[in-house]
Amino acid sequence: MWNPRPPDDEWRRTARRALLGTDEAPGSVVLTPMGRLFRAITRQHTVRTDGWLTTGTFGAATVVWTPQGQPVADALAALEPGSHVTFVGLCGSLRRHPLGSAVAIDAAVGADGRRHHPRLGFASAVTHATNAQVTSLLEAEQRHAELTGLADTVDMETATVLACAEAFGLASRALLLVSDHNRSPSPFTAPPHPMEEALRRLPYVLDRLL
Repeated sequence: MWNPRPPDDEWRRTARRALLGTDEAPGSVVLTPMGRLFRAITRQHTVRTDGWLTTGTFGAATVVWTPQGQPVADALAALEPGSHVTFVGLCGSLRRHPLGSAVAIDAAVGADGRRHHPRLGFASAVTHATNAQVTSLLEAEQRHAELTGLADTVDMETATVLACAEAFGLASRALLLVSDHNRSPSPFTAPPHPMEEALRRLPYVLDRLL
């Protein structure tokens, strides 16, 4: 199991130039691995493709469309210690959270069973949850019974984000939108209407919570 260690200054600068297309170190960052979430957050804001990753803005924060899963670690490693990171993703509910609802993650369980906690909170109350990380939708379905004993929701990134943020000296938090109920219905057959409404609300939710 990989234990992340903070890279040196030169690695961070080089990574920022490649990934974000700039030497400037943003102090506040919103990371999301989903194109639909990125477009919802950055609508009516500037979007840039100067680096390997597409970036945009949301208020004073830089929004980064990251790869899905554990490669999100590279975007985190490119940030300077002390930066604030808000991860926004999708999750499957294991406790019947309503489709389209937003949950703030209090703890994320990694593949090794370790629990990772955010260092930032949210300014307004939302539903809170414990999240478990998996590598794929198939794994989430096949481990459903086990996961329900570990967490309230399941996704592919949050534990990595919180673990790397802690290792790299970043302050982090995670806000997840419930896109499915993990097995009933399956992620591939969940009705689209709750998520469409959640995407419309997302900028207002973030503006109120951050």
